[in-house]
Amino acid sequence: MTRSALLGPAAFGPIAVVLLLFMSACGAEDRERATPWVERDSTGVLVVENRDLPSLRDAGYALSPEPLLSIGSVSGDPEYQFFRVAGGVLLDDGRIVVSNSSSQEIRVYGADGTHLHSFGTAGAGPGEFENPRLLGGLGADSLVVQDVAHRRVSILHVDDGFARSFPTPEGAGGFPIGQGIFADGTQAYGGGLYFSSDAGGFPEGVFQSDALYASVDLEGNSVTEFGSWPSSEMYGVVSDNGFMARSLPFGKGTSIAVGRDRLWIGKPDAYEVHGYQPDGTLTHVLRLDRPPADVTDADVARFTADEIEDADSPNERREFEALMLEMPIPDRMPAFGSMKVDALGHLWVQEYAGPRVRDPEWTIFDPDGHIVGVLRTPDRTQILEIGPDYILGRLSDELDIEYLQVWGLTRP
Repeated sequence: MTRSALLGPAAFGPIAVVLLLFMSACGAEDRERATPWVERDSTGVLVVENRDLPSLRDAGYALSPEPLLSIGSVSGDPEYQFFRVAGGVLLDDGRIVVSNSSSQEIRVYGADGTHLHSFGTAGAGPGEFENPRLLGGLGADSLVVQDVAHRRVSILHVDDGFARSFPTPEGAGGFPIGQGIFADGTQAYGGGLYFSSDAGGFPEGVFQSDALYASVDLEGNSVTEFGSWPSSEMYGVVSDNGFMARSLPFGKGTSIAVGRDRLWIGKPDAYEVHGYQPDGTLTHVLRLDRPPADVTDADVARFTADEIEDADSPNERREFEALMLEMPIPDRMPAFGSMKVDALGHLWVQEYAGPRVRDPEWTIFDPDGHIVGVLRTPDRTQILEIGPDYILGRLSDELDIEYLQVWGLTRP
């Protein structure tokens, strides 16, 4: 019998035992570092601490190399020209519905991109709009449309058009901005700004007011309040010519996303988002160990150049340049940008990369707030809806011509 055959557990001395214990501890520590999240229960609220691991960028989320469908043209039939698209849904039968705010229309397109019909014209009567916003689909054939200017909501049938409308209650978030709908059609509102000289005069300098977030049922009755959250940071100037307010470059403001059975809301001072049931019960808190990025001189120069390029006149350019010399620029960017909830209840959080994000990166969390992947979406594309296997978006090209596009989405 050879010597090696005689070596059992008892043959290892104290040094070997210490070595084995050390290796076991290192293995546990490596596994802990590789775990994407740690969760705990805090009096009935699931708190999820997520880690920003490089491997999440290879988790398996991907888009089709080219859009599966693209609708839009520079000239020709007006039904294929878009401007200020404010919402869109892809129905189960493949039809696409969008709100085109510039023409005050709700447009319906076939699965092949052919225009089928449109509803609405400019005006204040039933079935007429001024700045319509499609909040979502209700059931198989109904649509929920908010008219921001007239403070009302209309229910439309996808084939027959206008069915009924009701006013948005004054208490639904101050100046109400529709954020989305729950499965039963209840709408979530909030985030609007309202300025008045009655309450001590107009604000000057950097200011940030609070806005109430609430829900409203299909009869226009207030249902639930989700609390007051800070609006976007603004910069106000009072002069002999009146009052002017504009968004603070790289300023912070509350982000919100509404899913079928949960509302996510957070203020991006740090990477923390709260999840609520439709009845207002706080159920989830997700965090991510991704600190806010510093605002660099290059960021400010790029923002300034973009704004000057879009100015309509030399005088407007000079006014903006003078304003940039006055406005204080934050040292840090917001921890995150806008948010969306997809058809499976996953939360998509946009990485903040400046006021004008060209090709945003999205961090994806499952319905309980666990980080599951990262995906970069197409350049100059605003996401309108995320389905199980597609993304519906609005592309704005270099000339600000808008197109509707459907991209195939692969999940891990």
